[in-house]
Amino acid sequence: MCSGGSKEAVVATAAAVANSKEIDKQLKKEEEANLDTAKLLLLGTGETGKSTILKQMRLIHGVVFTEDEYIGFRSAIFMNIITCAKSLIHAMETLQIPYGFVPPFVPPVVDPNAGEGEGGGINDAPQPTTEASADPAAQTTSAANPSDPNDPDDPPEPMLKRNDPAAIAAREAYALIDPEKGQTGPVVDAAALIKGVNIRFGFVKGETLPANIIDAAKLIWGDSGVQYCYTRANEYQLIDCCAYFMNDIDRVCHPEYMPGEQDILNARMMTTSITETKFEVQGVTFRVFDVGGQRSQRKKWAPYFDDVRAIIYLVAMNSYDQVCFEDASANRMTESLNVFKSMCNHPMFKSTAIILFMNKIDLFRTKLETAMITNYFPEFQGPNTYERGSEFFARQFLQLNKNPEKKIYVHFTWATDTKQIKKILTMVNEIILSSNMASIGLM
Repeated sequence: MCSGGSKEAVVATAAAVANSKEIDKQLKKEEEANLDTAKLLLLGTGETGKSTILKQMRLIHGVVFTEDEYIGFRSAIFMNIITCAKSLIHAMETLQIPYGFVPPFVPPVVDPNAGEGEGGGINDAPQPTTEASADPAAQTTSAANPSDPNDPDDPPEPMLKRNDPAAIAAREAYALIDPEKGQTGPVVDAAALIKGVNIRFGFVKGETLPANIIDAAKLIWGDSGVQYCYTRANEYQLIDCCAYFMNDIDRVCHPEYMPGEQDILNARMMTTSITETKFEVQGVTFRVFDVGGQRSQRKKWAPYFDDVRAIIYLVAMNSYDQVCFEDASANRMTESLNVFKSMCNHPMFKSTAIILFMNKIDLFRTKLETAMITNYFPEFQGPNTYERGSEFFARQFLQLNKNPEKKIYVHFTWATDTKQIKKILTMVNEIILSSNMASIGLM
């Protein structure tokens, strides 16, 4: 009996050893598979440029767009033109600006701190890449600042331009319009036409907007009152590509037009579903997921959090004076800070590389000429320059990281500038590849 039991034990032991070896073999295969694949998430609130970065990745890594995609971009551009025209028309009524209004001379933004610090003109950019940990001493703002811009119960109060001399003059001129007759003229007729148009998505090759709609959009965009309204775009919802396409309506509305690379990068298509893009870098397959940034889309993020090697979190630098699409009482930058805080400190991302893209620096530079940061973030100190502003907002995000061991890589980006993005993505790829190797103990 003892002999039989001994044989059974030997057989059981041999089976256990074989099973263990099979498990080890499977684990090794999984590790090798993990080394060959890197999962990357593009996160951020709405209108931060995630889809533009994804399009850049495709262009840079040779993932060609199909003919159907080109036709889709073409349709999106036509829709962008109509959407912009309708937004401007609605804002003319909301802000009480008459068509044909010519604003009186308004001096440029006065910066009370312009003489302080190191000069910091708008061309004095910070280094394009920084790496930071959660050192409170290096990242906290001045103790003299009483408010917390990241506290959802204490958001910055929007300081709109409605009380400047031009806005007052516009309202006074608007009040003189006969309420029964209203304004008359070609631009008013064009606005009525655009308001009533119902353009569907899905233009086929060779099809374009009707000629009367194109002419109406050009008339509206060329109106002096509408151009003034455009300078107050932070007070209503207007997509960033407005000027790009409205200034070039004849070209993009030609029947034989097909979008070029810059057109594709500027085209706005709201992300309402999860998209995945694959490309290879140094033998590693990158799986990049673009998930919608609007509030209604964020609940879809969670299922994609497993096995993430890196997160690129995008921030629209120019959004510091804008309100959210879903909530006109919420500042867009504050919303972005709150979402970043939750994501950065999520236990699932304890060892995940986080790459912060402070995006739309081109629009940020332009906006600084007319909108004071301190009007929206009172704790900001120093001159209203690109350098000071960039450093301030980057610090606002970095100080939200509660893990002293966690590194956050910061890049200041211009998403539609392929040359700049190509350089930055090369550095990002190295970060992700290093993270991929470290995850299986090879670094």
